[in-house]
Amino acid sequence: MKTIVLFAFLAFSLNGFAQTKPVLNHFQTHAVKVLPDLPGVNHEPAGKSPGILTARDLAKELRNRSGGDVSLNDSIYQWHWDVNTNDWQLNSKVTDIYYNADNYPTNYTYQDWTGASWENSSQTNLVYDASNYLTADIEKEWTGTAWKNSDQVLYTYDANHNQTSEVYQVWSGTAWVNEEQVIYTYNADGNVLTELDQEWNGTGWDNIQLITYTYDANKNQINYLNQSFNDIDLTWVNESQIIYGYDGNDKLSTYTYQTWDGVYWNNLSLVTYTYAGNNLSTILSQYWNTIDWANSSLSTYTYNASNSLTYVFTQSWNVTNWDNAARTYYTYNADNLNVKTLSENWNGTTWLRTSLSFFTYDENHFVQSSSNRYYYFDPDVVSQGDSTFNFFRVASAVKDFATDDSSISVFPNPGSGKFTISSEKSLGVLSVYNLLGERIYANDKLNAQSSAEVDLTMFGTGMYVITMTDGAKMYNRKVIIQ
Repeated sequence: MKTIVLFAFLAFSLNGFAQTKPVLNHFQTHAVKVLPDLPGVNHEPAGKSPGILTARDLAKELRNRSGGDVSLNDSIYQWHWDVNTNDWQLNSKVTDIYYNADNYPTNYTYQDWTGASWENSSQTNLVYDASNYLTADIEKEWTGTAWKNSDQVLYTYDANHNQTSEVYQVWSGTAWVNEEQVIYTYNADGNVLTELDQEWNGTGWDNIQLITYTYDANKNQINYLNQSFNDIDLTWVNESQIIYGYDGNDKLSTYTYQTWDGVYWNNLSLVTYTYAGNNLSTILSQYWNTIDWANSSLSTYTYNASNSLTYVFTQSWNVTNWDNAARTYYTYNADNLNVKTLSENWNGTTWLRTSLSFFTYDENHFVQSSSNRYYYFDPDVVSQGDSTFNFFRVASAVKDFATDDSSISVFPNPGSGKFTISSEKSLGVLSVYNLLGERIYANDKLNAQSSAEVDLTMFGTGMYVITMTDGAKMYNRKVIIQ
């Protein structure tokens, strides 16, 4: 397999299994439940990468970055594990990623690898208001000859930029048709109070589900009430609820799940959290046996000197004793970035590997790549796997990146292979990548000169990407060899 040189990562991350295309996980077609952050295992690499983000998370991430390094994707590639060849096979990519003046993504395209060429699959268009709050996510599908509308999600906000509605629509062929919507209300602290889910009946909205959130004086969420709508009585009917308890430090200590039988709330499960300082120490899961709480599982957490999670040990209760069940190891590099995660299950006699993940980073600690292998039947044979590579450029702040800065020019373009790069400022590092993301040329000895020549005549015709830096900003130019 060829070595891939990577150059950056936006806040997009990919998550998937074999035979699947990259998914930016930017939206769901229904409301995302606004639950408090529960203590637990963070399975994402511990670097500047925010992990797997929805588009709403991405917008928040970008909006909160007033300085420091940020990264902007050029493309994202994904491989899947081929069980026949026991190797990675190119699967799909996200390409043609464009941004507005404030570096918020506005367009990107999914493509699938056919084995010989890239084939369009779907396209996303994102629309923002003047404050860069997302107002529309429009999805399109490739017909084989053109893009056609598929579905869209529309968002509205109040004066405090709290999201007040989320409407999902599908394309009928001539117009957008409502499918479902979620309406949110908030208290004075900006915490969500209610979440109303509705479906379109052709002429109006029908109530489906109502989530109500309750908080204590310290602004901790103490209750999550789920109700369904009775179409006959036109009333809300209890379904389930979650009751949260906190310790003296306002850390979540208990999580009780109950269901409604029409008259009473019935206990179903209880999760109890303990801490060692600020770190989660144990999670005890129990179920209600109609008389009392009975043990189910116990997870114990271990950390290194930097308070990064290194080991999770899970046991199951066999009525009288705790039995081994599962364990996960987290390995870090010298910068305390998670580079390897190994999970194993106990089969009664020995530990069997179930998954193995690797992560790589660039010099700025942004995630360059991730790979995941899953062992469902044999701990020595990969059953499924996915591998993601992020091609990106790094900017010193959200508005510092300037790909279209006229101070740098590349000519002739298109050309026969020899290109001249001219800059009003001194050039630092220059690299050239093909469309597979392979770096085919690099020059880090420009000695702060203001112009340079790149000879690509030994490569074939097509499009290439030249990246360069002037010491403060990075620039990207596409060139074509005819």
